[in-house]
Amino acid sequence: MESKVKLLDNSTCEELTDCILSISWNSGVLGAVCYDMSTMEITIVQEIIDTRPDFMYLNNLLRQVCPSYLLINGTTTFTSEVLKFLDLPENFNYNTMRKQKNKPTRSNIQISPIDSRKSVIAKTRLSQLKLPGMPSDTSESSRLLYLSSIIPLNQSLVVYSFYTLLEYLEANFKKTFCEDSLIITNINTCQLKNQLMIDLSSLYGLQIFSSNPNQNLNEHKNKCNLFNVLNQCISSIGSNALKELVMSPTRDLKEIRVRQNTVEWCMMTKNFETVKKIRHHLRKIKNTSLLCKRIIYNMGKAHDIQLLKMSILNAYLICEECAKCCAADPEIENTIIKCLAEFTTESRTIKGVLFSLDKIVDLIVSKKENRFVVKTGLDLDLDRKKELLNSVKSSIYEPEQIKKLNLPNFVTDFYLVYMEGVGFVILVETEHANSDMFSNSSTNEPLDIIFRKDHRIYFKTSYCKELTSKYGNLYGEICCHEKRIFDRMVKYLIHTLPELIAVNKMCAKLDCLIGFASVAIQRQYVKPVMVNHKCLFIEQGRHPLIEIINNFKANDTNMNDTFPITILSASNASGKSVYMKQVALIAFMAHIGSFVPANNAKIGILDTIFTRIHCPESIHLDESSYFSDLKQMSFILMSATCNSLVLIDEFGKGTNVKEGQALLAACIENIANRKKGSSLAIISTHFHEIFKLINNSEKIILKTFKSITDEFGYRSLYELIEGYSSPKFSVYNETYNLFGKLLASSQTLRILDLDITYDMILATRLGFVLSLLYKFKQTKQLEINEIFNLFQEAKLARYNQSINF
Repeated sequence: MESKVKLLDNSTCEELTDCILSISWNSGVLGAVCYDMSTMEITIVQEIIDTRPDFMYLNNLLRQVCPSYLLINGTTTFTSEVLKFLDLPENFNYNTMRKQKNKPTRSNIQISPIDSRKSVIAKTRLSQLKLPGMPSDTSESSRLLYLSSIIPLNQSLVVYSFYTLLEYLEANFKKTFCEDSLIITNINTCQLKNQLMIDLSSLYGLQIFSSNPNQNLNEHKNKCNLFNVLNQCISSIGSNALKELVMSPTRDLKEIRVRQNTVEWCMMTKNFETVKKIRHHLRKIKNTSLLCKRIIYNMGKAHDIQLLKMSILNAYLICEECAKCCAADPEIENTIIKCLAEFTTESRTIKGVLFSLDKIVDLIVSKKENRFVVKTGLDLDLDRKKELLNSVKSSIYEPEQIKKLNLPNFVTDFYLVYMEGVGFVILVETEHANSDMFSNSSTNEPLDIIFRKDHRIYFKTSYCKELTSKYGNLYGEICCHEKRIFDRMVKYLIHTLPELIAVNKMCAKLDCLIGFASVAIQRQYVKPVMVNHKCLFIEQGRHPLIEIINNFKANDTNMNDTFPITILSASNASGKSVYMKQVALIAFMAHIGSFVPANNAKIGILDTIFTRIHCPESIHLDESSYFSDLKQMSFILMSATCNSLVLIDEFGKGTNVKEGQALLAACIENIANRKKGSSLAIISTHFHEIFKLINNSEKIILKTFKSITDEFGYRSLYELIEGYSSPKFSVYNETYNLFGKLLASSQTLRILDLDITYDMILATRLGFVLSLLYKFKQTKQLEINEIFNLFQEAKLARYNQSINF
């Protein structure tokens, strides 16, 4: 299976999310832990069986996370096979330091075997972590009890991955630690078995994404793909949350129903006004964990604190709107609306965080001084120090004190500023003043020019030095005092971050679901019924992308345990591939909680979607397209289960007809005759003899597309019916396309003694042309008079409809 995963280099880490992924594999079991350095969140991937050589779950995990740094713990065989998934240059040295932009950078990949000695001390190291929400001053047994409720300590590979992640961070990223403990804002737990697996080639082939899904979201704009159609989000956090939903469709029936119920609530006419208010607040919400990281590392920049306060406030206003709706309609259950309403209760801390930020931070002064400034009235001792410093500053502007400054005559307006490490200085703003004017001024004492920036000049006089010696320490004391208050505020924020992040993520998900509702209203989508048994019933299903551009012929689908396999036989350009993609996209949309383009739908929970539609580029692997097809088919047969959806489009056409028929027949029998049940499968083919080769056809239903043959020739009506197509239509269509390509390369084609041109083809009834060419292909002998008479008759039957070769 071709599914390369690109490892982000350090040049793109600043633009995208910096993630460190630590994976451990042993005896067919995979465990992993991921640390997002931009949000300081930990994601734990619980242990799951993942066998070689394809490592389906690991491949999917690498694609979802797209880590900047990868830590691989396992055997040499496992390591070598994992490296095949990564798009690395041949001479890549993963365990050495590399230089980039004249700066040493950490190794992107670190490889090490699992050390049993480290496994023993891993739990002890984890017990020393200060996790969000963990009570302070607790005993070791209580800490382990709390830790086990968040981290699965019984899963040795998860614990080992966590430990190697801590070692790597401690060695390379010291600033991620505070008081010898890793800064963690939130811990998430992920179970890969609860996700619908879909490989990279299927994401491209089904046009869920048009390009690499881990690229910047702006790269996907103005491209025809499912993500772009569903992305009606009003906020940046909503768009990012939508990408996560699309990258990891869920198999959790409860979660799917919560999303569907929320979309249904947003589509109700009586809720339009409330949805409008919610979208107004969503526009102002930013990434809470990212803002908290900036505040911690940048010592509380006023802009970041203001954005955090605005985000929390608007999130709380959304919660209040949801609470009003729940109070008016007590029957609202199993929706995001109900979950958000619970954050307004007294037990929640979101209102306390808003009150604390408003009480502590003086945003106006913080912006002016470009540092963290505490509001007056919070700390009396700090207020007294500030009053004394302000009295000194204000006294400077009195006439008697101005004389002591001994300023040049041309200075009429000035400011007294305290600069850390320099002391009190005079700031003069003038476009005409320069350093020479100050050095040649008529003052009684020389002026000490500190520096000049734009039209501002900073200088000191002897009186400034006197003020610095007398009151300079006071400013330092104020800064230290405010730093202590800032540290306490940060600890409080880190303690409340799990709840703040939960609200933020809930609002982002609500933004996605409101977008789903908007699309459903515009495109007349319906709510699919999701069930736990094998079923794929779609009434009048439509392709979600093609129907936007053209009028689309809707078709039905009915697959279950009785008839799980459908074989499509029809000529080229009749709609086979579009129909197959349509079924897969509808099933995929149902698993992310979206409504679907159909009149009615009942869909069973799937575990995987496999496609052999899109053939990935294989030149760099020195593989033929046929060999690539064989590898894809092999992977499907090994990995598909009774709950998989399999789409196979014209497999076996890369070799001779007899071998291709035999291979496809064997694959169909393998899928149909499995002991645990056959997969749901749609298979298209031009091999009309294949039905004679399949032994067990009880589970197979044959379908084709309705077509007609008139004076214009063979035409597909794109209507799916039971049965199979006549072989002659495929031969005619194949010959016709071949003939068109030959004419495209040269203006005339000579058959016997007659020159046939494009004009003659366009003037000829298509049925005659196909008959002529088919007969010529079979016998290679035709009377010249017969050909001439056919074309003479065709000239009398010109038609206006153009034919696209």
